[in-house]
Amino acid sequence: MLVAQEKIIGENTYKVTPFGALEAIKIKARMLQLFGPAIGKALGGLASSSSNLLNTTIDGDAISSAFVLLFEQLDENTFIQLLQRLLKNTIAIVGQGASGQKQAIYFSEGKEENYTLAFQGHLVDMYKVLFFVLQVNYPDFFDLIQNKLSGTLERMQSLTGQKDNESKNLQNLEK
Repeated sequence: MLVAQEKIIGENTYKVTPFGALEAIKIKARMLQLFGPAIGKALGGLASSSSNLLNTTIDGDAISSAFVLLFEQLDENTFIQLLQRLLKNTIAIVGQGASGQKQAIYFSEGKEENYTLAFQGHLVDMYKVLFFVLQVNYPDFFDLIQNKLSGTLERMQSLTGQKDNESKNLQNLEK
């Protein structure tokens, strides 16, 4: 069972309580509906003539088309609805309140001022918090990606001989 997690992002602390299973499935389906076509288009813009990632070429037109498709799907209202849905189980502990104490912001209330208190002047932090929410709620997905990336990195290192050099350097240090 997933448990709530806390993380300091920027100047604030964020506590994310995982979604229930059905809500997580619904949100995942919505994100696939919104982002899936654009991701597919972007991945289609990466062409590899072999299993060697170093021989991958990028089709700029396909990548541009992917961004156009993404922004057609993700209008202002859709983005705000998704943001509110993703952050509804998130609490921000922010700055100094009127009493001089830190203040808890509950995004589940849906109040615009809560978003202002947490993210005004720090919009990049909002994207970091959204990423954290996804990590808390979909750890199996991130484990899969991490495993795939580490396998790809190992293959790239073996192709460039970097791994062998690193192993030799480690052996020399141990002596």
